[in-house]
Amino acid sequence: PSLQLGALASLCAMAGLIAATSGGILSAAAMVLEITGNFGLVLPTLLAATSAYLLRRHFLTDSYFTLPLTRAGQGIPENLYQRYLTEKPCAVVDKR
Repeated sequence: PSLQLGALASLCAMAGLIAATSGGILSAAAMVLEITGNFGLVLPTLLAATSAYLLRRHFLTDSYFTLPLTRAGQGIPENLYQRYLTEKPCAVVDKR
């Protein structure tokens, strides 16, 4: 089933808003797919979500959820799990 241009623009805007605020590009596209059931919308929503996310990252590195923590002086590292693995000695990581 095809959508009208206004409905397509609304769904792409919704995906862009979700991706820009939360950082979840694939989650935004999956949400539109779940709402509509139309696989033809995957590419337009992915493009809208990716461009909105990149635009937000250009101006503001924090997401909607991490911005209050950063403003309070409690920033969250970008790759917390990767940093944890690189700071541990190899003997500790290799033990099973």
